[in-house]
Formats: sequence, C-alpha cells, structure tokens
Amino acid sequence: MSVDCIDGSERVAAGHLQDAVGGLIGDRTMQARGMFDEAAGSVQRTFGQVENAVRGGLDGTLGKARKTGRELSDFVGERPYLVTGVALGFGLVLGALALGASRVLRERV
Repeated sequence: MSVDCIDGSERVAAGHLQDAVGGLIGDRTMQARGMFDEAAGSVQRTFGQVENAVRGGLDGTLGKARKTGRELSDFVGERPYLVTGVALGFGLVLGALALGASRVLRERV
C-alpha cells in the first residue's frame, strides 16, 4: 500500500472529524476546512490506489519479460545453429529488400 493511500485516508478521517466538530460548535470556517480536507484526502487516496495498480501491472509485465528472456536464452543455447541460420536468412532478406529499394530509387531519379 502506498503512502498516499494511508495519508489520504488519514486526511479524510481528520477532515470528517473537523467538519463534525465545526458543525457542533457552529464554526462554519472549521466545517469548510474539514470538507476541504475530506475532498483533498479522497483525491490523495485515489492517487495512491492508481499508483498501486500501475506498480502492480508493471511488476507483472517485468516478470513476464524476464521469463521470456530466460526462455529465449535457453532456446539459443540449445539450438545455436538453427538460430544462426534464421538470423542469416533474415539478414539476407533485409539486404535484398534494401538493395531492391535502392535500385527502385535510382531508377526514379
């Protein structure tokens, strides 16, 4: 739980108490400050909840990326010739495409 969630909840509670006390003693300024603190605390708590959700999502994504990296490393280690052949073929295709594109561009000029 983030600090903003805790601080926001505390501010909501304090604002609610200040609003109630202001109402009991008839101090409208105290009531207004209490209402403001309640609203500000609610916003701060919501920010903390969003922050927690984003961090949770990023942690999950990072874990998946690390797992995929380990799996890819294992695959390359187990099949180095296959991976080298695929990389070579991919490079040849890209080179042929680049060469063809440069010829097309020269013909247009």
